[in-house]
Parts: sequence; structure tokens; C-alpha cells
Amino acid sequence: TNGLLHDEVVDRLAEFRDKGNHEAFNATVLRLELEIEDYENQKKCVPYLTQAAMVNPEAMIRMGEVYEQGFYDVKPNPKRADFYYKEGIRILSLLASQGLPSAAAALGHVYIEGLGTKQDIPRAERYFQFAEKAGYDDPEYWVWKHYGVTLRQVTIPEELKQKKIIFIAGGVGTAPVYPQVKWLHEHGITADAIIGAKNKDLVILEDEFRSVCNLYITTDDGSYGREGMVTKCLEDLIEKEGKEYNHCVAIGPMIMMKFVCKLTEKYNLPTIVSMNPVMVDGTGMCGACRLTVGDEVKFACVDGPEFDGHKVDFDQAMKRMTMYKTEEGRALLKEQEGDTHHGGCGHCGGDK
Repeated sequence: TNGLLHDEVVDRLAEFRDKGNHEAFNATVLRLELEIEDYENQKKCVPYLTQAAMVNPEAMIRMGEVYEQGFYDVKPNPKRADFYYKEGIRILSLLASQGLPSAAAALGHVYIEGLGTKQDIPRAERYFQFAEKAGYDDPEYWVWKHYGVTLRQVTIPEELKQKKIIFIAGGVGTAPVYPQVKWLHEHGITADAIIGAKNKDLVILEDEFRSVCNLYITTDDGSYGREGMVTKCLEDLIEKEGKEYNHCVAIGPMIMMKFVCKLTEKYNLPTIVSMNPVMVDGTGMCGACRLTVGDEVKFACVDGPEFDGHKVDFDQAMKRMTMYKTEEGRALLKEQEGDTHHGGCGHCGGDK
């Protein structure tokens, strides 16, 4: 927005660095690093930001993000991220207690995003209110303030609060399940979750799940948690441990979702599945994610990917996946399915 060219940005950063003006060049880094489209120049922000972190607590918080997320090809380092977060929060808290409004606003940002600490929206709002009363007027932080207000205004339907939800995750399907159980936890709803993997080494996100839900782990070989498939675990929870559920979400391999749905149908348990495993281009053009849901032809990428698992024809979907491996298979599907082979958006020309 300030019209600086990429080379000028880098020159300005170097100028601040040479003069030792940490406050000024740190501010420049924070505001301009994401405006630099040249990735090589973005990586040059790291040494400058490191220097700023020696004296500036806001830069410490940013360095915590760099080491936590692995920005700019920096190898993630949880211990170093934790150090920067703790020092940044400690100093900002001290400065805020002494009445510095910019420090209070920065802490509001920290607690809104949960940077190095647990997300705490009410606490963030208190810091923002303090900064505002003290006359702090930085648009960057008002963005975070209103973001926090938006989060606070999320209304949880009473129907959702009454649900007893079981999430079933298999393999990499564990990843998209986590933000869902985390969101529910943040809004006062504790769900149950089953993570299934072939063996202990393939179990992912265990600690993250345990912090936000009731977790059950099952491995095919029994090397960790319960032995057996996720279906056996679910059956044991209902039959032997007296668990009651009125909603199920299953995300994982096609074969896993198929047999989860067979089991939940037995218990009359509504089940949502994610058919992302059959997706390819994500635009409705290629036709690879064509499937039958009930009596209708659907395309996972534009009509889903979530569907009522009890209506999905898994056998057909899995057969199509194998046929797409060869050119002959793709040609046969096109011949058999005719006008419904492609579809979805209606604008991309994939049906031509």
C-alpha cells in the first residue's frame, strides 16, 4: 500500500539494520514481509527480525511464529519458538502493566491467535480495551480486535450443543478431523475421536487430539492403543462401554469409510463422510470424483466433499478409482457414463 518496490524494501531494511534502529526496522519487517512477492527477499527478513528480537518483544513473538511454523525455510524448532514466545509475552506483560498501550495491543494479538499460549479471547479483548482507552490508534491491531469480537459473536446452535459426536479418523484423514474437534472444544463441546493407523509409527497428532477431545487410538497390529480396526473400537465403545452417539463424522481411506458406514447404519447413527480421496483437480473438470449419492450423480469437488455416508455408493467409487489408473479404464468410463462423465461447475468446459 505504500508503493515501495521490492528492492527498495530490502534496501530500507538494510538501512535500518546498519543504523541499529531496531524499532523502526522491526516495524518495517512486520508490515512489509508479506508484501514482498520475491521469496528470496522474504527469506532475508529472518536475520533482520532476529536482530530486532534482541530488543523488541513484538519481534520476539514474530520469531516464535517463524520457528513454530517454519516460515522462510527456517527449520521448525519448538524449543526456540517457546523461548521467543515466553520472553516476548513476559516483556509485553511487564510493559502493559506499566501502562504502555502498544504492549497491551500486542498482547491482545497474542491471545487472539494463541501465539505461544492458549487462545483466550476475553483476555485479548481486555487488553484491546485498555489500549483503546489509552488512546492507542494502530489499524493493524484493530483488525485483530474486530476479529476477536467476531469470534465471540459465534452462536452455537442448541441442537449442536446436545449432540454426542464421534469422529473417526484414518491415516492422513486425521489431519482434517483435528480442527473440527478443536473448534468444538473451544466452544464448550467435547467430542470423542478414534484415530486408526497401521502401527504406532503412523499415529499422528496424538497430543493435539488429547488436549481437545476424548481420544481412542487403535492400530491394526496392536502396537499401540487398542488392537484392530476403527470399526471394532467403535463397536466396543457402544456395545461394551455404554457410549451413546447421535452423530458420526468419518474421514480416511475409502475402505475405512465404507465399513464405518455399514456399522453406523446398523446403529441408525447418522454419518457424514468426506470423499476427498477421489478428488483430483478440485474444479469439476476432470470427472474423477464422480460418485453416486442416493439416486443422484454428484462430484465430490463441487458438490461436497461431505456427504451422507449411508447414501454413498462406495463400491462404485472405489471401482472408478482403480479404472482411472489406465488410459483404457478412463476411456471405458467416459463411454459408459456419457454426458455425466464430466460435470460440476458447468463453466470450465470439462464436459466438452
